[in-house]
Amino acid sequence: MNMLNRTRIAMVSGTGIARRALVFAVLASLAAVSVPASAGHPARPDLGAQTRRFVEQYKVSPERDARDMANLRRVLSPAFFRALDAAFREDRETSAQDPSAKPPHADFTFICSDGSMDGYAISSVRHVSSSSVDVIVSFYDLYRGETYRWKDRYRWIRTPAGWRLDDIECEIDRPNGRYSMRKAIDHG
Repeated sequence: MNMLNRTRIAMVSGTGIARRALVFAVLASLAAVSVPASAGHPARPDLGAQTRRFVEQYKVSPERDARDMANLRRVLSPAFFRALDAAFREDRETSAQDPSAKPPHADFTFICSDGSMDGYAISSVRHVSSSSVDVIVSFYDLYRGETYRWKDRYRWIRTPAGWRLDDIECEIDRPNGRYSMRKAIDHG
């Protein structure tokens, strides 16, 4: 083996070791970042991003079909889902009894105010406890040259099945606007 080949082998071997060391260092730093601060609890998901996905998916009224309800069951807490399911059942019963009557929850939407909005932003994510997180969402709606603004609080709780949306507290920045969406539709 000539000297040039030995040098190439040494350079390749050295580069391989350096590369492996770099990969190990990167993986070790990622592992350190992803370890949850509270041992024994899984890492909390990005609930700001999860709220954003929820608002995007349900910025109009839910379809109320079996597929949409199955999706909502995976996102909402058991208490919020039961209240919503009961409200939608009440609407179906009202329509069956009198097709011309407007069901009580016909205008239901997960967006507070009147259900319309032109834009929103996640204002803050506040960790209330190890099992509860509040995400504040700032909305705005443009109507006849005016801009209307309000904030809603999305309350996420840790359940055995993971993090679920437990309530939306509407218009928290308005003196007479604050109300619980779950309680507003819950009759039980």
